[in-house]
Amino acid sequence: MQKINIFHRTLYRFSKPVQLKPHKLYLRPRDGHDVRISSSILSIKPHAELNWFRDELGNSVAVATFDERSDSLQITSELLVEQYQLQSNYQRIPDLLMNKPICYSDAEKLALQPYLLFGQPDDGELQSWLAHRDNLAGSRSISVLAPLCAIIGMETQYQVRDEQGVQSISETLQLGSGSCRDLAWFFMCAVRELGFAARFVSGYLINSLNHPGKGATHAWAEVYLPGAGWVGFDPTTKSMTSAKHIAVASALAPDSIPPVSGSYMAESEVTSEMEVIVKVDLAS
Repeated sequence: MQKINIFHRTLYRFSKPVQLKPHKLYLRPRDGHDVRISSSILSIKPHAELNWFRDELGNSVAVATFDERSDSLQITSELLVEQYQLQSNYQRIPDLLMNKPICYSDAEKLALQPYLLFGQPDDGELQSWLAHRDNLAGSRSISVLAPLCAIIGMETQYQVRDEQGVQSISETLQLGSGSCRDLAWFFMCAVRELGFAARFVSGYLINSLNHPGKGATHAWAEVYLPGAGWVGFDPTTKSMTSAKHIAVASALAPDSIPPVSGSYMAESEVTSEMEVIVKVDLAS
């Protein structure tokens, strides 16, 4: 078992007091057989009324509503997470599946239809890109997924991008760069083109190699594989996901699940800050 402390603070400062409109928060990690949340504290200044619910895809969502005007907004999430499934995603895929074409049952196809079709580009650029990569075009073998993830990561330079939204496939190809959400979207569209069901995931990445004890908000993709379930692929790190990836929410497309989203009434300049600290302790 691995214990993970997550501290996530978002701070907005306004040039004059504003009336804050409701804010939607995706900050609580997915819990289940592999992840248990043993402690969770969510504090907001100014005071907010919180309404928790599960959205249409099963994500845990908090909606914060405000009464008073304020010249700042600070949202702090402190979590203690226990992680039990520490093996790599590769180990979750049975060997007998690796070289077989993807084949969903009728029941799976019905449930997965949005994840197979949503957001497919129709300009031909993605199909052309796939056609020029040996062993990728037209392949429906599960063994193609990890190489495809690595190729996107190697051919596209990771770049921090503060602008909202996600780049189109055409923009990412022309620029040769993108944020983690742009690369995840590229991978999702590519595997959907090959017949796989895919979804977008937001969460945290433990960056223990370069910055011990530090972490960051992050995005990657998951592909549904019969017999293995939703399996993660992260083109930013050029690899399948591991115990360093802590999922918070999933969606059909990147724009649906930013960690914090909302607006305010009044004309005001705004600056923002974000701090994420992740501390990991191994426990027997």
